[in-house]
Amino acid sequence: MSCDLYMKQKRLNFQGPEMKRKRAVQLTEVPQHIKPVNGITRKEIQEAKGSEKRTRMDDNQLTSRLLELFEKHQYYTLKDLCDITKQPTAFLKEKLKEIAVYNSRATQRNMWELKPEYRNYD
Repeated sequence: MSCDLYMKQKRLNFQGPEMKRKRAVQLTEVPQHIKPVNGITRKEIQEAKGSEKRTRMDDNQLTSRLLELFEKHQYYTLKDLCDITKQPTAFLKEKLKEIAVYNSRATQRNMWELKPEYRNYD
């Protein structure tokens, strides 16, 4: 008798998922979180964004600009400094190695900080 109850319960378990089928629902309104791209490709966006070529600034001018920036904030990422100064990454990295220290550990990971001899806030 208990075997019959067990088999009946198992049959119900197998039939349950068959009854609950997923259905596709046609939307009448466009949801607010979905925005069309209008056929613009990712390549076109990058070309428009990076269309201006970065030119090198004078060494002394770049050094003074970096020192001004580090007066405002103690730590910067390389990407932020490239965006602010509009300098090529390799050129900016060379100048940063002269006047700043790269933090690879601690809480300011992957950020640049002025060397102690250039700081005036200590």
